[in-house]
Amino acid sequence: MRKLFSILFIISLFSCEKQIEWTTEKANFNTVVVEAIITNENKYQEIRLSKPRTDINDETVPVSDALVKVYYDDSVYYFREKDTEYGTYLSNNKFMAVVGKTYYLEISYNEKIYLAKSQMTPVKPFFPLTYRKVNSTSNNYEITWVANTYDLNEQAMYEIDIDWTSVPNASADTIKKAKLYYYTLNTVDVSQAFSPDLEKVEFPRGSIIIEKKYSLTDDYADFIRSLLAEIQWRGGFFDEAPGNLNTNIDNGGLGYFSVCSVVTQTIVVK
Repeated sequence: MRKLFSILFIISLFSCEKQIEWTTEKANFNTVVVEAIITNENKYQEIRLSKPRTDINDETVPVSDALVKVYYDDSVYYFREKDTEYGTYLSNNKFMAVVGKTYYLEISYNEKIYLAKSQMTPVKPFFPLTYRKVNSTSNNYEITWVANTYDLNEQAMYEIDIDWTSVPNASADTIKKAKLYYYTLNTVDVSQAFSPDLEKVEFPRGSIIIEKKYSLTDDYADFIRSLLAEIQWRGGFFDEAPGNLNTNIDNGGLGYFSVCSVVTQTIVVK
């Protein structure tokens, strides 16, 4: 098996490249795209709703005037749309999810009801990310490691917020913030192993890094895996055929609903 894989890899090195024009069918989908993560942080929880896009370059169209609620046992939390950000819904009250409870999402929009459920899995503590100078003559740094991409016993998402807006004499670039995502999954895909390198983000000394680790349910991990296969892992030697993303939203809904445990660490770049 190893010999066959090596032969296929060598053949791929000499294969020809072909430019492909993406074609998509324009249509009006009577459904919603859900982005919903409920966490164990005591805060106003947030859910985003939008309409499907038929082209990757289309602007996101928010879904307004939907009725949204999350409930478990005898507790019900209603969500209201933000006046300043259409399509973003905040819970009327602060609350935090807990392990061992099953949470249900219900969205009523355009005479359809979309349902989903999720149960939180615990999150393990983690080692903070590592970074280094870009080179010996540079004053900027880059991330060298966040987490292992494979772990049979745990799946996780790492959200990295880097902020150097308060660093004096920093680069004159207008953008002085960055948000990055890294994932640990319990499978290894061929397209992942041979995916293109990610763009490096450089940041100066004094930057503040907030690193969050989210536990992943199996449903949410399946969604992320299908999303990565469509975007981040595409362009390598072993691309998969394009397809629809996995979802746990019933009645034709798209996107995901997940309940995640979160742990956070703050790092000052020195």
